[in-house]
Amino acid sequence: MNSIIELFINSPCPPEEIIESRTRTVLMYDGFVIKIPKNDEGAIANGMEIRTYQDPEGIPVAPVCGFYVDGTLITVMERVSPHPYAFQDRGLPWWVGCVDCGQVGYRDNGELVAYDL
Repeated sequence: MNSIIELFINSPCPPEEIIESRTRTVLMYDGFVIKIPKNDEGAIANGMEIRTYQDPEGIPVAPVCGFYVDGTLITVMERVSPHPYAFQDRGLPWWVGCVDCGQVGYRDNGELVAYDL
């Protein structure tokens, strides 16, 4: 995975910020993020976000697409503005409680979406 991350970091347009989690490395850009899995759980999460986004009956997810690099599913997702108090805000839809750590936010058009499943 390090070679894939280096590919983006050393590109002519490096990320604004790099966020490391247990399962994925997230490269933050203006308007979008790139999610690179670190392990099987991260790869499963990438696939789940794409499938959930494509399901009109499912939890709303920020627009996301994927592509493969050396057999690894990389996702590119629209960057959203996180809701800082998702679990405390009682006015949010029921599905917010189903999102990992309440990681939901607003798209530029005001739509509330999940950005991490």
